Amino acid sequence: MLTAADGDSVFVYHSLYKEGNIIINKKIVMLGINNPVIDGDKKYEVVSIRSDNVVFKGFTVQNSGYGTLNDLGGIKYMTPKILLLKTIFSKTTFQYLYKFRKTS
Repeated sequence: MLTAADGDSVFVYHSLYKEGNIIINKKIVMLGINNPVIDGDKKYEVVSIRSDNVVFKGFTVQNSGYGTLNDLGGIKYMTPKILLLKTIFSKTTFQYLYKFRKTS
């Protein structure tokens, strides 16, 4: 994903991924093939989407961290235009989908 450019598709194949916080800051399509699992190890926000026009499809997101100050969750999105299709959140994920809003 580090080498992906705006408009690219990133294919992630079935496995268990414990990558810490995955940050998506490009306009990409991220497709899970055969339902890969992204695991936050009960310590991390699992996925942070920081770009418009992101498609995130075909994943299981589980085991996010829990925090009251950092608002950890399964997927935190910071832009108004994202599309989540066929994404499974496990019961061990705190705040499945969280919209971050800046305050002045």
